[in-house]
Amino acid sequence: TAESCPTGRVEISGIVLTTKWQESMYGSTFKMLVQDDRGFKVWGSVPAKLENVKGRSVSFSATIQPSEDDEKFGFFKRPTNLNIYGISRIVVNGVIVT
Repeated sequence: TAESCPTGRVEISGIVLTTKWQESMYGSTFKMLVQDDRGFKVWGSVPAKLENVKGRSVSFSATIQPSEDDEKFGFFKRPTNLNIYGISRIVVNGVIVT
């Protein structure tokens, strides 16, 4: 069972489920959806314009704001201390299969 998304400055450790370039009036931003090892998911900017993170295990610190609509989902900002590990899990259609 997934834990509820925490609030505040948090250490995230999990797998990148998907990535996407997102356009805004301020320009393009590369975003990622991460499923934390505790089960909740967070969405936010990929630090340092890294591109090959989908399917990889990552850990980083970030400020988390839970969604008002889903207690198991949140948004992160100001990610720091990013660590990227080898591909240790397979993601198919947004679901971890190994």
